[in-house]
Amino acid sequence: MVINNYAFLDSKLTKRQRLELFVQDRANYILCETDPAWEPHFPDKSTVFVNGVLRGCGKVCRRAVEENAQWFYMDNGYGHYWQRITFKGTAPSRLLDRPNDRTPAELKNLQPWRGNHGKSKGNILILPPSFPYMETFQEDQWLNNIIHSIKEYTDRSLVVRPKPAETRDGPCWKQQLSDAYCLVSFGSNLGIDAMVQGVPTISFKYCSSYFASFKLEDLETEKLNQEPDRQKIINNCMYHSFTRDEFESGYAWDISMENAYEL
Repeated sequence: MVINNYAFLDSKLTKRQRLELFVQDRANYILCETDPAWEPHFPDKSTVFVNGVLRGCGKVCRRAVEENAQWFYMDNGYGHYWQRITFKGTAPSRLLDRPNDRTPAELKNLQPWRGNHGKSKGNILILPPSFPYMETFQEDQWLNNIIHSIKEYTDRSLVVRPKPAETRDGPCWKQQLSDAYCLVSFGSNLGIDAMVQGVPTISFKYCSSYFASFKLEDLETEKLNQEPDRQKIINNCMYHSFTRDEFESGYAWDISMENAYEL
């Protein structure tokens, strides 16, 4: 496949180095600009690579979505892996039948599915996107909209866990998840934790648990008892995440192309 590749580099050195390590000599490099007036341009029939949504990179993601471009996104890895690579989104966009050889032991120990058995107790735990994420995908009203929508289907208490929430005085994630009847997320990697713990999720397309997602109208219904293939979804996520050595060897590139194009 002969394609012009363009890697849009973050001005932060470590971010640039990570993306350069992935694409190596396979791409032309373009430095993102922080000037509010700057807009990225994609040459015809090109594939775009970008790392994160800060320092101009978010504009690259937004333009890629608007133009339905062939684009790859890099960010923190799933599980214990260094970095993840996803295609046409910030989470896996295709569900492939992958083995569990890359899945850490703790992500194979799935807890019983909670579903809606006996009208399970708990609240609705909402994980909104960060502000840069909202700006990138023009979802600044997502939280307000989702709260109003949820109220159409349930009268349960709503708990919002904003990002970032990992502070010394912040709420305990494990306890919040334990207390949850359902997790609602726009794009959080914590969707994997929910799948492991058997908590039903309503996930949008940029979430790691997207392929396990129910619909809002499924709340308080027996549909939540239909357990998704959690292990298959988790295994698929692990095949989108790689170690540094796998970046250097080209393995991360080869598997990412396979994930995207089934090469």
